[in-house]
Amino acid sequence: MDEEDDFSDIDIVDELETTIQPRRSNFLSVLCILTWIWSGVTLLLVFYAFVAGQQSVALMAKNLTNEWVLLTLLAPALCSGGAILMWNLNRLGFVLYLIGQLAPVIFSFYVAMGVKDIRGASLIFTILSNIIPIGFIVLYALNVPGMKKWGSGNSERKGF
Repeated sequence: MDEEDDFSDIDIVDELETTIQPRRSNFLSVLCILTWIWSGVTLLLVFYAFVAGQQSVALMAKNLTNEWVLLTLLAPALCSGGAILMWNLNRLGFVLYLIGQLAPVIFSFYVAMGVKDIRGASLIFTILSNIIPIGFIVLYALNVPGMKKWGSGNSERKGF
């Protein structure tokens, strides 16, 4: 009987804090891992293009002011950072990923249609080359409702 008196002072329900933590889906995990792989390969290819091109430091610095080179360096970094945040179920990651993916897509259409005035089969290849990035945006957007946080804190907001 003495043991029961010891447990009567402790209310087990009050002692246990039960908070339901949202769980990352396997699908979101696969998307994030594929994004990290794509971002890493893209950055390696950009680096290789500089090294294999045997460009001088001055020429490389001049090219870094070019919008396309900056975009090829910035877009994978934004996508990778966004994937890290989405891995932690942070909705801000989707916004970063969206910017990192849409910027090259919009820029490629701007160059293809505005600057180079590409029509016909070449325009079809421009469209085809942007199907995968747009597809990933749609796939990530399907996972946004499962993400519960906007910031790094524990405050949760309803809706997107």
